[in-house]
Amino acid sequence: MALAGLSVGAAILFAVPASATTAPEGPARPGPGRHICYQAYVAGQGWRDLPHWMDWVCDGNQAGTTGQGRQLQSLRIKAWGEGSICAMAYVGADYNQWENQRCGVEGQVFQSGMTGRPIFGLFLFAMNNAGGICFRPHVAFYGWRTNRCDTTTPTAPNRGVYWVHSEDPPMCNGSWLGGCVPLPPTNDLEAITIWRY
Repeated sequence: MALAGLSVGAAILFAVPASATTAPEGPARPGPGRHICYQAYVAGQGWRDLPHWMDWVCDGNQAGTTGQGRQLQSLRIKAWGEGSICAMAYVGADYNQWENQRCGVEGQVFQSGMTGRPIFGLFLFAMNNAGGICFRPHVAFYGWRTNRCDTTTPTAPNRGVYWVHSEDPPMCNGSWLGGCVPLPPTNDLEAITIWRY
């Protein structure tokens, strides 16, 4: 069984393997301490579509697809440990706005994003002394972006981290008099890894 390693500062965190469940209620707690599990709703596949199951994954494993041009449209999130975890997705496709904040505490499942609409931005919060939270987005045409970790004081009770599609420059289709002819926005979120510390 392969485990992914993530580096946060000088510490190396090792990811818990995929949970091997697609049930809406998510997996059982992976062990003691802080954990976060999540499941991707992927364009053309949904939460699950045989033979391409979108299993729940935990603590730094990849949810979603890469290199297939499939938008990640929604996330189910379930966390354990102190405090609560919250999310807000910026959803597109003629909707183009931040959705309301959604939260869960100690093993509660909550959903962020809208099925049928791409996620163009994501804000994750660790609230009420929940510790730190990080994620790494995989963006269409750009690949894996840098780790996004909150940078607030380690003892701060509420911490957050975000990514929005406008951070990535527009793709260009040839040139016109030496300039760029931008393609329509295609820098959708395709996959993500999330972890707590």
